[in-house]
Amino acid sequence: MSSSKPGYGMKATHACKIVGYALEDSAKEGTIQVFAHLSEHTVPEVANLEAKLKELHRENVNLRRQFHDVVIEVRAGRERLEGDELNRQSARLVRRKKSEFR
Repeated sequence: MSSSKPGYGMKATHACKIVGYALEDSAKEGTIQVFAHLSEHTVPEVANLEAKLKELHRENVNLRRQFHDVVIEVRAGRERLEGDELNRQSARLVRRKKSEFR
């Protein structure tokens, strides 16, 4: 972003190209000393990206925990079902053997 007045500068508040750094405060209109240095101002964008990265990392950790809990629940449920099936098979076998002895 640039100043609407030709020859005037303004503070970079988000990622943009810059022409230099102010070496003194500019509380009012007038001239100030600047260090002329063509570069890019990316600090706010980098800070935002780092904050988003930390947030995504926290979400990822939480999702991994939730996934782990679900996997454990599924395994426990499968073991219960397998145990129930074994009990049913055993009961059928016992009934069959009883009918053979009659």
